[in-house]
Amino acid sequence: EAIAAEKAAIFRPHRPALTSATGVGLEALRRVCGRELQAIDPVAESTPLPLPGAHQRRNAGLALAVADALGYSVGPTALDTVDWPGRGEIIGDVILDCAHNPQAMDVLIQWLESTSTTPCQVIFGAMEGKDVATMARRLEMWATSVTVVTPDYLRRIEARELAGYFHGETTVIDNVSRALDQRARGALTLVCGSSFLVAEARAHLLGLPYPELGIRTVAR
Repeated sequence: EAIAAEKAAIFRPHRPALTSATGVGLEALRRVCGRELQAIDPVAESTPLPLPGAHQRRNAGLALAVADALGYSVGPTALDTVDWPGRGEIIGDVILDCAHNPQAMDVLIQWLESTSTTPCQVIFGAMEGKDVATMARRLEMWATSVTVVTPDYLRRIEARELAGYFHGETTVIDNVSRALDQRARGALTLVCGSSFLVAEARAHLLGLPYPELGIRTVAR
């Protein structure tokens, strides 16, 4: 209810109000927005989309609907070159995903299970203010092993503190680069828990500078 109210606060009368929300999220928005809200269907399975997961098809359907509502003439081929690093991105035997709350973690695991991806080793880091306890419970039910790391970012939670949220045996390593170098090879590794952590891991895997252009922000 609170999130729906925040989202609806930026809607304007007689302007498009579109959502790809489903379930209780859609119901909450409908109560706030009434008849002005338009629920958008996902992009059809037959439409090629470079992003993996049913949730990305909902996002893509919403993006196309917004473009149409604003008067832009776009077709499904506009999605052919979509690229979103760190969102279900696979680099070798490493999966990178920016899931950083319980809902996103559920969607991530659903996507992995839908592709018959077996449970794998997880490297996890998080920022302060996140529901780490719930994310830890979700991951523990799926991971074969968990390594917690300290992201190179201002609002990070230290790895030793993160370890306390997991009930099983957890490996503590000071940074994600070292955790990636020490991972078991020949098996999948999932890196998740923070957009900043994923950016750091991606830079290490691809040999890119981190932070990009030497810039640090206080963004979420």
